[in-house]
Amino acid sequence: MAKVAIVYHSGKGHTKMLAEYVRRGAAAVAETEVVFLEVEEASEQLELLDTCDAIIFGCPTYMGNVSAKMKAFQESAVSRWFSRQWQDKIAGAFTNSACFAGDKESTLIGLMVNAMQQGMIFVSLGIAPAVNEPESFQTINGASPNAINRVDGSLGPMAASMMVEPEEMAKGDLETAYLYGERVANITAQFVRGRI
Repeated sequence: MAKVAIVYHSGKGHTKMLAEYVRRGAAAVAETEVVFLEVEEASEQLELLDTCDAIIFGCPTYMGNVSAKMKAFQESAVSRWFSRQWQDKIAGAFTNSACFAGDKESTLIGLMVNAMQQGMIFVSLGIAPAVNEPESFQTINGASPNAINRVDGSLGPMAASMMVEPEEMAKGDLETAYLYGERVANITAQFVRGRI
């Protein structure tokens, strides 16, 4: 059994919606237990995270960087750096901002660097941009809201919420998060049981 944790911060509900889809994707992989924690509760349950085989971090992009609450969580987990408790765990990351760009890659890099500092093994998104709409590259409008990886990320899922309500987020962005949760869980399972 592989144990995958999702640790997230959400300011207005959009990143929580992404986290939920990452959770669903991970839970769809056979013999995967999912731990779902908001950053403040995760800071109080570091021992639970110690028992996980993978941790996927998610937060909104605020002013081109990780949110303050995610940064506070990272600092609360510094003890794991000293003890190397998270060494060789699988890691991943996802983010959201109101616009297509919003400097979201800076946030994913910040989440990835924190995982690298902890000695973790980071999993990329592994999905080509607009993979289900390849013809969109031939139009000025580009990918539709239904396109998987419509924002063209490679480090992890990046959603553009366009300031709509969380329930109205682009279907493709949510599907990208689902597929990422599934990917991280499958890779984690390989590490736990060995590649079949």
